[in-house]
Amino acid sequence: VLLILACQTIARFVNSITNDTSNNSLAPLTNRAILALGLSSCRILLTNNTPLCGGNPKQRRVFYIIESELHERNGDLSAAASSIESLLASPSMPPTSRWNKHNVPYRTATRRLYELRVAMGLIDEEQERVEAEALEAYARSCTALQECQEKKKRGNLSPRKPKIEMIRIPNGIPDVAQVHPERYSELLSEKVALLEGRVREAFAAEDGPNDDAFPATELFESERDGFRMRANFKLWRTYNETTDTDTATATKETNDEIPNVNVTAIKKKGNVDYVMFERGDNRTPLQVRHYPMGSHRIQSLMDPLKRALESTFELQHRVSEVGFITTLSGQALITIMYNRPIGDEWIDAIASLMETQDVFKDVKFVGRSKGVKLVVGADTLVETLVIPGDESSSSSKSPPQTRHYKQTEGAFTQPNAKVCQKMLGWAVDATRSSNSQTHDLCELYCGNGCFTIALAQNFRKVVATEISKSSVALENKNVALDNLTSIW
Repeated sequence: VLLILACQTIARFVNSITNDTSNNSLAPLTNRAILALGLSSCRILLTNNTPLCGGNPKQRRVFYIIESELHERNGDLSAAASSIESLLASPSMPPTSRWNKHNVPYRTATRRLYELRVAMGLIDEEQERVEAEALEAYARSCTALQECQEKKKRGNLSPRKPKIEMIRIPNGIPDVAQVHPERYSELLSEKVALLEGRVREAFAAEDGPNDDAFPATELFESERDGFRMRANFKLWRTYNETTDTDTATATKETNDEIPNVNVTAIKKKGNVDYVMFERGDNRTPLQVRHYPMGSHRIQSLMDPLKRALESTFELQHRVSEVGFITTLSGQALITIMYNRPIGDEWIDAIASLMETQDVFKDVKFVGRSKGVKLVVGADTLVETLVIPGDESSSSSKSPPQTRHYKQTEGAFTQPNAKVCQKMLGWAVDATRSSNSQTHDLCELYCGNGCFTIALAQNFRKVVATEISKSSVALENKNVALDNLTSIW
């Protein structure tokens, strides 16, 4: 140690001398003597297991570094690198993992060895950087895996969710979509009895039982099937894809994109199925091959649309949901939703579909993805409802009314149009009076103005409120469609 300190003192003296140009002839000789003396001192201390540093790994590491620096100053980069390699192989290095970010001695030594090898021309610095980044990424993944395994041992890791599989119903109609025409009267009677019982219980709790206070229940029956004018389905994709060379095949049944498959090379698409979920269970997709409660227009479009999605990759790729809206006159609007961006290619695929298949010729399409809405044709339909007139007395009969309502995807409309006509007729009849021009109506949650427009004839002014912007916009259009000026 004293020799090393002496070398450092002499080196400072030599540096001050070599700064003077008149005495710079002494520098080479003095420097070589100092370097030789220092190298000999380091070798003596490292070779002979002296009490000074033999039991102190930190001091031994310092002498290895000093030896390497002295070799570098002497111009011998190979010897300098050998000193660092000896340091890395010596027992004085910490025994912790090489990937431990707190292992400063190892990181310092490897960095110096790397710099020396670059200076010697033994390493391509760019290639080494790429390889080092790859090793660090591998190290991070190993560390994450190790932490995951440790959590699993401690019981802190939640179990992996089971794979979700689509349930194939034998007749293709899950219970949530099932209709029972043969039991319609029985089921309707049960519903009426249930409703009347609850109303009687509510009034009895306030005023006591009084059966005379309840008028007879009026019933308005629905169609036995084909009554829903709108329907939404999730889509389940079963992939069985083949590339152009027919050498790679990937099969996967899921609702996620297949990894490691070149999208542009796929020539055979997978299967697409409509699925629904039972009430209270949103984790078990049930296959829907038939939807008897849907309107006949919806039923006629379901299979052709399914085949179109399966045969056209642009329409199928990451499709997630489809919605149908139809009218009593046969108009149809189909909304297709995706978990990916869509653009002009999607519009071209829909246009080609409408040109080649007659069933879609008059259908309007809307495509949706995050922040994107594409419209082919239009995004609204016009439903025409005939509201029954008053035929209770021969003296005050009123003819049926025809009202027009614009409908669009994303805004609520009555799903059962024929029952809606009967509801409107009942509401108009219940609010009819001889002095209607002295009464006003305030309607809450008017939607697209379905009841608002029908009831406007019975009141002087109507104030309608709604919190949905899309419904408000539709209601304003519907008011203008029927040329009504008393609605606000």
